[in-house]
Amino acid sequence: MQRFNPSEYAAMMWLMDRASEAGPNPPVVLEAVGGQYSGFARVSANTGLPTVVGWPGHQWQWRGSDHPEPGRRQSIVEQIYTTGDPEIIGFLLDQYQVNYIFVGDLEASRYGPGGLERLRDRLEVAYENDRVTIYHWQPSARK
Repeated sequence: MQRFNPSEYAAMMWLMDRASEAGPNPPVVLEAVGGQYSGFARVSANTGLPTVVGWPGHQWQWRGSDHPEPGRRQSIVEQIYTTGDPEIIGFLLDQYQVNYIFVGDLEASRYGPGGLERLRDRLEVAYENDRVTIYHWQPSARK
């Protein structure tokens, strides 16, 4: 990761530093959702931090294919990244107790410059480099 995508590596190291400061309750990170054995879920896989959903196929494998939660969460992640409605974004981030929203290469290619770019002035930029922006969310931050 450090050699393949140093910008994302640096952002993940920053997240791991925040997690070590958080104590027993690690921060939840929102990241793009994609297929199994792909680059998706890379933040949670490389940092050990919880995410809303990583690879839905793995969740179905463990929970059973009749369990609706992975599919529901996948559409929620997409909605957060693409809607421009601050009330919807705030509600969903609160519902899943998300602390950080990761926007790197996969998020940009998967969701485009959607709702989060339009809401950049309403979400605190916690970390940024040439290819990654990490937004910080706190329930009290909603306007």
